[in-house]
Parts: sequence; structure tokens; C-alpha cells
Amino acid sequence: MPAVIYVFTLCAFAIGFTEFISIGLTSTLAENLHASVAQVGLAVTFYAAGVVIGAPVLTALASSWSRKRLLLVAMLAFTAGNVLAALSTHLPLLLSARLLSGLAHGVFFAVASSVATRLVAPERAGAALSLVFGGVTVAMALGVPVGTWLGSVLPWQWIFALISTCGLVGVLGVACWMPAGAGDLASSGPGWRQLPVLFDRRLLAGASLPLLAYTGSFALYTFVTPLLLQVTHADIRGASAMLLAYGIGAAIGNLVGGRMTDRMGMDRASLWLLAGIAAVLEHFYLIPIHIRLPRSSACSPAPRTARLPRQCSATAPARSAPPPFAAAP
Repeated sequence: MPAVIYVFTLCAFAIGFTEFISIGLTSTLAENLHASVAQVGLAVTFYAAGVVIGAPVLTALASSWSRKRLLLVAMLAFTAGNVLAALSTHLPLLLSARLLSGLAHGVFFAVASSVATRLVAPERAGAALSLVFGGVTVAMALGVPVGTWLGSVLPWQWIFALISTCGLVGVLGVACWMPAGAGDLASSGPGWRQLPVLFDRRLLAGASLPLLAYTGSFALYTFVTPLLLQVTHADIRGASAMLLAYGIGAAIGNLVGGRMTDRMGMDRASLWLLAGIAAVLEHFYLIPIHIRLPRSSACSPAPRTARLPRQCSATAPARSAPPPFAAAP
């Protein structure tokens, strides 16, 4: 593999890490920036908005640029966004930094994935692409749990500073090892002329599928850290272990999903995977219904995970119901 492919992997890891790190730092950021968890959750929203704008719109507008120049600008913007995040003292500045990083994310992956397949022989294009996106897979497995743990031992500003250092290394790697003219496309006129294709009905219909899938998945994942710490009362170590398990599951899911697609076809595989996501999210909704009974309760004997209100006798003394996820004494 050309050396620049591994540079892309490093860049993808840094970008993926900063994408997921704010999820692991949600509680820490809310406390330090004097904002609510819901407000800090906007850091994920602003980042996603940047990706949505960067990938199709900015990439199309810069279609006349060389791919090397575009990747260098994207990584410089990514580095600047993380430096700005490290220097943030209030929420609006952090949100601006996240938007800038998201714009760079969208441009980088739209360009790097295309360049990677053109730098190798056609029979190795899949391997090159898997290396590039392997950086994101590793970041998903490590970003949130490591971020949650680092947020408890280091100032959160240092974490964004470390990510910006990785981004700077990526800039130097692209500048040194990416061949000039690699992946460049024949000019097709000004970039703005390509924008109408973004409103193609078939393209929008196809894009709606991952849009809805990611919305359902990340609606939970964005707030999973405060959910674990504040609702289930897990400690940092336990929360990090659960998030690491999620990341490992995501990595395995990428492999399984690819094999399912090869064997079953994209439509059937997507249907099964989406059904699995829906089932898991429904399971999370039902979890508060089943809670442990206090051992000193006047309730009649019941299974350890029975529904609490219907198990108590009419003569039992009145007591306030425990909150969802309450642990047994």
C-alpha cells in the first residue's frame, strides 16, 4: 500500500475520535461550561451539520481544486477547529469549533475515499478503502470510552489539543507522501453547476435510509454517558467498559454487515440491520419498567425483575415509588 493510505488512516482516526469524544465528555463539558446536558448535546448536532454541509456542498464547490490541495485545507481546518475547541471558555465558541471540525470531516472523507481507490490497482481498491475507514472504526471503539475516562483524569481542553496534534501530523503526512495530481478529476466547469444533482429525487431517497438509521442510533448514543452516570449510577470505569463494548460491537457490525451484504444483497441486509437497531432501541425503552424489588418491601414475593406497582398488597404501607433504574439496597 502507498504510505499516504496509512496517513489517511491516521487522519480518519483523529477525525473519528473528535467526532465521538464529545459524547464521552458530555457530563464534563456541561459542568465546566455551566450548561445543561441537552445544550452540550448540540456539540454533536453542530458537528453533524458541518458534515452534512461539507461532504456534498463544499466538495462540489471545490471540484476544480486538486485533491491534494483540498485534503490539506480540510486537515488544516480540522486542526484549527480542535485548537479552537481546546481554547473554548463558553458553549457558543465550542459549538463554532465543532461546526468547523464537522465541515473538515465531510470534505476529508468525500475526497480521501475516492483518492485511496485511485492510488492502488483496482483489485486492491476495497482493501485500501477498508484501511481508510478502519481509522474511524478504531475511533468508534475507543473514542467514547477513552474520552469518558480521560475526562476524569485530564482537563478536557488537553484532549482536544492532543487531537489537534494528530491533525497536524496528518497535514504533514499528506503534504509529504501524497503524490501531486493523485486522484484529480477532469474539470467539468465551476463547482456550483454540480449542486443541482444534490436534489435528485433518487439520490435523496437513497440518502434517507442511512439518515434515519443514524438518527435513531445516535439519538441514544449522544446522551449515553450521562444516562450511565446519572441514571444507572455507574462509575467512570463501568461506563467506559460499557461504551468500549458498544464500540467493539460497532467494529464487529461493520464486518458482519459487509458479509451480509455480499450474501443477501444490500436491500435485505439493510432491512435486517435496521430491524436490529429498532429492536435494541425498543429494549432500552422497556428497561425502566423492570426494576429490582427492595428486600425489605412489604410486597408479596415476586421475581427479581417483576413490575413493581402491581406486586404490592393493598395493606402495604404507602411509600414513594423508586425512580427508574433504582438499585436494590
